[in-house]
Amino acid sequence: MTMPAQVPLGECVPPNTRHAVSVSLPTWEDNVDYEKGDPRVLGRMVNGYPRFFIAKPIQALAELLRVRFALPNEAAMLFPSLSCAERCVSFIYNQAPKQQSSLPPYILPKAGQVRIVQYMAEPVNKKAAALDAMSAVLDQHVVIYCVLFSEDLFPLAKQYWQHTGNGISGRLADYCLHIERVNEECELDASPYCRASGGGARRGTVSETTSEAVSPVIAAGADLEADAYLEERFGRNVSAKYAAEMKSALRRRIAGALTEDEQKHGAQVERGVAGLCAEDVLLTATGMSAV
Repeated sequence: MTMPAQVPLGECVPPNTRHAVSVSLPTWEDNVDYEKGDPRVLGRMVNGYPRFFIAKPIQALAELLRVRFALPNEAAMLFPSLSCAERCVSFIYNQAPKQQSSLPPYILPKAGQVRIVQYMAEPVNKKAAALDAMSAVLDQHVVIYCVLFSEDLFPLAKQYWQHTGNGISGRLADYCLHIERVNEECELDASPYCRASGGGARRGTVSETTSEAVSPVIAAGADLEADAYLEERFGRNVSAKYAAEMKSALRRRIAGALTEDEQKHGAQVERGVAGLCAEDVLLTATGMSAV
């Protein structure tokens, strides 16, 4: 019997899966050093469980928005809704005085220092976006809420990220980065489509504001398309262009499960709602914790 090849330290499990939620720690020593925070292990990790390891696309988008919106020595954390972001701000203010003695040194934040910035990702030029290979999913704008805080408060913000699961997903970050890439190409391109949009560089374009660590992620449009193909072909994932249909199916599934339970026990569901249907189910974005 042939044993499967060992996945290298820090690589995704399964291998070559951009949005995997597991990481290879092949030896006991690797696991121990991971818990100790040893750079030997942490420096090799390209992915990990999303509550503990902030995915590379999320790191890239956070850096992009940090450069665009933050003051010097500030960090950024991204959330899919205003309520999630507001809870993060409250958590930092609430926990900062309580944990000051147990974390690396930091200065207690003053009122207004921890704040929220709204960011919207939307193609600058619809005609140019329609020419993109992933144009089928670029017809929807995305709003993300960016919490900005002093970088020495990052351990506190990371606690909220880890324990709530309210941070944005890696796929959402990739979607925003792809729109940023399309917008930059539009601004740099001399095609009639882009000239029609008014041309000229906007404040905070990718090429102006991002570091070298971010640029390859934004520029890797072909890689994103390849990853999308692999996920849809072999990973049983549905293209984002069917998002509306999938949300409708999810509502029907939730309503159907509750209705089946109601009928099985001959009673109303816990909320006291008889005859539940898909229109009664409301979905809200809560990042990694899904729905």
